[in-house]
Amino acid sequence: AVPFDTEVFDTGADYASNTFTAPSTGKYLLIVAVSFEEMVDTTFVSGQLHIITSNRTYSSYFGPQRNVVNDLGQHQLVVIADMDASDTASITTVIAGGTKVLDVYGTTAPLTYFMGALLA
Repeated sequence: AVPFDTEVFDTGADYASNTFTAPSTGKYLLIVAVSFEEMVDTTFVSGQLHIITSNRTYSSYFGPQRNVVNDLGQHQLVVIADMDASDTASITTVIAGGTKVLDVYGTTAPLTYFMGALLA
């Protein structure tokens, strides 16, 4: 799981232990961005970013962006998820090939973040 250790706001206290819990049934806009940095060797093959909900897993796949593979940059995933009350959503990543040693990067400017909002 990707740890998100700072909350900007959590109006209904629906986010805890790196998991969002839907307070009511509806369609939720879920947005995640994860910034990776660290040395990755030339055998890096691919990466995956997942939003895992109680009903479905949403995925985004990425590979080396340039000939220089020491910075994988920021990757985003945006979905509208059908969630029932008490369904959960969490974020995971998978790295294939290479050293598999990466830092998830965030500073006071949010470079890694998760957002969820009830749409309807």
